[in-house]
Amino acid sequence: MGRQVEGRGKAVADSGLLPSLSFGRQYLGFYCIALASTLWYKGLTFVYPTGAIVEEMVFLVSFYALQRMRLFFGLQGLKTQRKPMIVAFVWMAVPAACAIGYHINFQVYVLRLEVIACAISLFLLAVETTFGCMLGVFSADSLLEQCVLGLGFAMSLSAIIVMVALHTPRESDHRLV
Repeated sequence: MGRQVEGRGKAVADSGLLPSLSFGRQYLGFYCIALASTLWYKGLTFVYPTGAIVEEMVFLVSFYALQRMRLFFGLQGLKTQRKPMIVAFVWMAVPAACAIGYHINFQVYVLRLEVIACAISLFLLAVETTFGCMLGVFSADSLLEQCVLGLGFAMSLSAIIVMVALHTPRESDHRLV
């Protein structure tokens, strides 16, 4: 009976992870293009400290590379059922959440479009991490593997919650449309 429940849980994780990874990959392209476009707009419209635009663009490119690698690990972990890939996928959500948190909280100027794009990205990150953790836990061979995945999941969700909690609408957010 326990194996049957475990099999159903693994099937749910499998069926949820693939669509979320596919959508997440497509959304990543939109997200980076939207943020690069708003960065260009802000550079033309607002006064920026010296080097800040270049710094934010380099950070965005680094985020794109991190997310592509994380999504690759998730997809390969799903296809091959290799646990190290799934563990890396779950744990890489921590720096991804922090990077999205930078975009939503710590840029020089934050536009409403960026807040919306970051909120969607954090939601997708939470969904992908949840399905990835479910897949890993249901296919884990030992309690240690389950604990490592559970800890990674807890750290990822904690990072997402902290980044959302740090974002409080400022008066300046309403002026920058």
